[in-house]
Amino acid sequence: MRGRRLGGVLGKGRSRFIVAVLTVAGGASLAACGLSGASAPAGHPGTTAPPGSSPAPASAVGTGRAMPTLQSYLGPLRFPGSMSLPFPPTGESAVYIPGLGVVGASPDQRPRPIASETKVMTALIVLRDHPLSGSDGGPVFTMTMKDKIAWLNAAENDDSNVMVEPGERIDERQLLEALLVPSADNAADYLARWDAGSIASFVAKMNAEAAALGLARTRYVDPSGVSPGNVSTAVEQAVLAGVAMANPTLRWIVDHASLSLPVAGRVWNYNPAIGTDGIVGVKSGFIQASQACLVTAAWRSVGSRRILVISSTLDQPLGLGEAALVDEALLEAASAKLVSRTLLVDGQVVGRAVARWDGRTSALRVSGLVTAVGWPGLVLQARITPRRPGTATALAAGSPIGLLRLVSLGGTVTAADLVLDRALPAAPSGWPP
Repeated sequence: MRGRRLGGVLGKGRSRFIVAVLTVAGGASLAACGLSGASAPAGHPGTTAPPGSSPAPASAVGTGRAMPTLQSYLGPLRFPGSMSLPFPPTGESAVYIPGLGVVGASPDQRPRPIASETKVMTALIVLRDHPLSGSDGGPVFTMTMKDKIAWLNAAENDDSNVMVEPGERIDERQLLEALLVPSADNAADYLARWDAGSIASFVAKMNAEAAALGLARTRYVDPSGVSPGNVSTAVEQAVLAGVAMANPTLRWIVDHASLSLPVAGRVWNYNPAIGTDGIVGVKSGFIQASQACLVTAAWRSVGSRRILVISSTLDQPLGLGEAALVDEALLEAASAKLVSRTLLVDGQVVGRAVARWDGRTSALRVSGLVTAVGWPGLVLQARITPRRPGTATALAAGSPIGLLRLVSLGGTVTAADLVLDRALPAAPSGWPP
């Protein structure tokens, strides 16, 4: 990012972020919530089935002598309605919740320059290869005249950087603070060379990590974001921010409006939203080719849950203050659509277990209430996997036999034990035949 160019455009505003999470908690029945997709064959208490329906096989079946086949009666669980968000007329934006998926995204998602948002991946690679714990500062480095010359060159080019002096001693944590708070390009290059031996080798690590995370439209060409060749989408930058915020060291650093460095002294964060209405990160960016880019994160409380919600916007022509307002408008609109639902009640039948060796069956009942906070259009899929019943020679009524997972595009949201409604006999000796 270029520090002078952003002067005067940093503004603050209040945000309302949306959340979605499933928990085991209390509530009413699935039918009472208006959710679609829950059914079971007639005669099973707790659910109903349409005429002609049949149980779907579980995503994984039991194997081994004593394991029955587990089958699910649950189809997709969809929150009724649809989400409409006020996307900006320029650039692209997205709202994302780690573990659940994308709440909403503007239609024109394509790779665009991301400027200093590049430094999020730089920090992740350094902390992956050289992790810090607690208040540990990590290795200490001594700055040289070469490092000062690199700073002077960056200053002449109007790049974002921090002052260094020969003989200055600065540790890994402080270099990461310089990287993420005042967005120092010289810190990015220094850390990259230290980690990988060269900028090119470090960039190869960045691209390999992006591929491993499934960020198919993200590409890096340097560790600082100075080049417009560093590109991504609003969705993928939100996803990456979710990964970054899972790192305690990185999370601590980006939650600061300012920090002090040994020679540079007090340095300030370019993110205009830090400290406003629960916002705790994560990174801003600006070059001419990218215009203003901003990815933010905030903790939100829904009932007893504390949820991290992430918003990302790229290519905003009116500066970072405007980019922050774009995020706030999107998240305010989305938060108004939040609903809380109970998906399944304790003891509800959600499938059956079939003893393949003699054909006898038992209903599968969920153990505990499963509730959700989500948004209109959120879709959850049910997945049942078996649990081996230890060394028991028979499968007793009430014993945990399976695990029900409710999953979204973001991954597994929550899980609940499944228990047998009635006992099933053990498989005979020599089973399977």
